[in-house]
Amino acid sequence: LLSLIFYHIMNTNFSARLCSLATLLLCACSLLAASAGQEQPAFAIYQPAPTKTLLESEVYTVFVRTPGSAAWQQVPVWNCEVDMHHRSTAAFAEFDMDSPVEVQVRLVKPSAMQADSLPPLIRPTERGIGFTLSESGTVMQFRLDRPEYLSVEFGGDRHHNLHLFANPMLKETYTGHEPRCINWTGKSAQDVFVNGARLIYCGPGLHRPKDLPGEDIKIPSNCTVYLAPGSVVQARLVVDHAKNVRIIGRGILDHPLRGVEVTHSKNVLIDGITILNPR
Repeated sequence: LLSLIFYHIMNTNFSARLCSLATLLLCACSLLAASAGQEQPAFAIYQPAPTKTLLESEVYTVFVRTPGSAAWQQVPVWNCEVDMHHRSTAAFAEFDMDSPVEVQVRLVKPSAMQADSLPPLIRPTERGIGFTLSESGTVMQFRLDRPEYLSVEFGGDRHHNLHLFANPMLKETYTGHEPRCINWTGKSAQDVFVNGARLIYCGPGLHRPKDLPGEDIKIPSNCTVYLAPGSVVQARLVVDHAKNVRIIGRGILDHPLRGVEVTHSKNVLIDGITILNPR
């Protein structure tokens, strides 16, 4: 557009050029003002697909927004099990952020709490995150200035709490079309044994490798496993006698046997994924 206007200016007389130049400046100022006025996203929310074992919470709802914005956006909340000796159903929710956000946690099923009537709190208390509480005591609102990993507790109940993962914004991403990449679809599980693979990509959706022994995915050396946001993998990731392996992303390992197993290996990074209720 600017190139066309410039061409028009240079092919008109002087007075017309001045008029056109003024018009161009006004247009440019308007575009800059509109761009500056647009609210830049401060967070990212991912929506994995529910499964028979990945169930939405009936106890909590979570919302997030940019400070000063009137529009709340809902964050998915999922059940999880806690306490190895006395299993209890808690919940977790996660989103990514790269600038301050406001969070609202609603306790929609107070009868699920099984503790004394203690004041609500956010752990770790050392983080000093203040919050406001509704008159009913069931809606908590607070501000996060940076990524945090928190436990939100109503009534002092630590076994039915909400685990809130406010992650840093995901910087390293893949599409599944990179060179030497295995794009995992669940229908071609044996592809993970292709020689020279440098990336195993699990895209959004459910991945269940039924045809692999023990539902194990063996990760070779010098390979990155990327669980994309919205991906749910029902398998165990095995790193055995390997080196230079990275398992990254925002996906979920759903009820795997021991989650990620690392043996006789070196230089292994596991970062950003969620391992839900490993067996």
